[in-house]
Amino acid sequence: MTWGGVTRQGIGSSPGWVTPLALVSPLLCTQTLKTMDEMLKALVCKDQEPNLLALQIILKVLLPWTTSKEVHERLRAVGRITWLMEFMGSQCKFQEVEEFSVLGQLVGCLTLCCAELEQEIWQLAVEGLHHVYSFMLQLKCKSTGDPCPS
Repeated sequence: MTWGGVTRQGIGSSPGWVTPLALVSPLLCTQTLKTMDEMLKALVCKDQEPNLLALQIILKVLLPWTTSKEVHERLRAVGRITWLMEFMGSQCKFQEVEEFSVLGQLVGCLTLCCAELEQEIWQLAVEGLHHVYSFMLQLKCKSTGDPCPS
């Protein structure tokens, strides 16, 4: 079924409404992703302070997508995780250090993605592991009272 140049897929199909790729400009996609990144920043930083609980909730949503059968879904998931960990690793403003309960699953998923056949995914996974390490150093420094490394 079509409506206004947009195709409706059948029952049981996903995502439901599909816009022909020719109608979606690369600039619009880039702007949308930048806006979504800003929304993620706002979610993980409440009142300019990093919120570890919100980060863990977002990671719990993203991590299952790293094992998707679809390459573009794995790429987006690993890319957002890497971006989030880079952003959080750059923060030295933690008020309290909470338990980071998704650490094992996060490291495990990113490590498995390092064996990915798609070069862009494994490169992002390696970069993501680096940012996870930097982030964990930040948490350790906060818990011991040491200054954050630059």
